[in-house]
Amino acid sequence: MVPESWAAEVIGSLEEDFYGRELILADRDLVEQGADEILRDADTSDVGFLVVGDPFGATTHSDLVLRAVHDGIPYRVIHNASIMNAVGCCGLQLEPLEVQKS
Repeated sequence: MVPESWAAEVIGSLEEDFYGRELILADRDLVEQGADEILRDADTSDVGFLVVGDPFGATTHSDLVLRAVHDGIPYRVIHNASIMNAVGCCGLQLEPLEVQKS
């Protein structure tokens, strides 16, 4: 299980015993530069990537899915309950939309 560091802050202390597997806290650098490390064992075992909010709210999250598809790694997305999820699922990005609001 690879929770993003800001996800861990919102969720509180994550217990490896609760999930029954090793937790690797992923900071922004790991998510952006270490996608290969996150997906390293995903072709032979289950790997989770836990985020707060929309799983496609950041381009790095979409990048993980594209890498998985490219490498033939099956994936499953479990959406949070948010109207903003439709934006990410359509391939649009929330970041440019937020800039235009100001």
